[in-house]
Amino acid sequence: GVYDHSMARFIDAFEESVKERVITLYARPKPVTAGDSTKTSWEAKTGESAEAHASRLKSLLRSQDAELAEQRARNAVLAEQLARGALPGGGADPEAPGSIPDSHSHAESSQVKAALEHAKAALEAELRAVKLELEESRAAANSAEESLRSLSEAYNGLEAEVFRHEEENRSLRRRLESDAPAPESSAGPPLPAPKTSEADLAAAKEEGRRAAIAEMAGRIEEAEEAARLDVVAAEERGRRTAIAEFAAKLDTSGMDDGDTIAVAREEGRREGAAELARIVEEKDAEAAEAAEQAESELNDLLVCLGQEESKKEALLQRLIERHGEDEAELEELMDACVAEEDEDA
Repeated sequence: GVYDHSMARFIDAFEESVKERVITLYARPKPVTAGDSTKTSWEAKTGESAEAHASRLKSLLRSQDAELAEQRARNAVLAEQLARGALPGGGADPEAPGSIPDSHSHAESSQVKAALEHAKAALEAELRAVKLELEESRAAANSAEESLRSLSEAYNGLEAEVFRHEEENRSLRRRLESDAPAPESSAGPPLPAPKTSEADLAAAKEEGRRAAIAEMAGRIEEAEEAARLDVVAAEERGRRTAIAEFAAKLDTSGMDDGDTIAVAREEGRREGAAELARIVEEKDAEAAEAAEQAESELNDLLVCLGQEESKKEALLQRLIERHGEDEAELEELMDACVAEEDEDA
């Protein structure tokens, strides 16, 4: 023949070496953005603005998405090559029996399939756990919605209280306008309002304000805690879902257990990082907006309550100055006015 026995053996060995190097190149490409630099690149740099930080994060996510697509393409090519049966029988050693490489390849294939079946079972169990956690997160979201609904009811109660104070002030103002002027100094000088009533009124007003502030603060803390729990659950859910999806897409005929787990971990880390960045940004924006809106509405309601209390005190002082009555008689007069307004309504 043209080639002797040593040349044929060299060609077979060279073919095996080239195939092994090609598989290594496709299965383990050199990472571009992996390592400690990726972990630190997510954090904001010193002196970096929020807009620049967000733009840099978007570019990082795009680059990782491109790397992920390239990795998937390489895995698809590798799986296709392995599915065709990479080792031809024409270049084998004529002295070695043909059944030995076939039996060895069959044993390795059986081990790989068993390992992949075991990995599939584990991933299915994790998928069921993820579904259970999804149901729990939905229940937590419903609880947070119920908390927000109760907070809205508290706001409505405060608005009703403000409206009631406004109605009382209108009735007192109409009463003052309809009353005739007081007679000239026949009844003597007006009696000063007792200081104890003003102190009691101030204490009651301060107590009501503190109770309202404490209630609103408690509800806002509950909403923030629910949002934080949703973020943690979404992060874990994204990681596990990415692992499950990637394992389902892999061709089970050509990769061993170690490569499958390594690639699945890399896939889950990248997709989980992208999902986490998006969810954290949305939840932070929603929590900040809800807290700002709640604080603004609470301050507005407290200001309205303070204004109504001031108007009520001013009207009470005008009644005392005009009629010259003591506090007990004045309270009876105000109760009579309120009763007349209720009967008219």
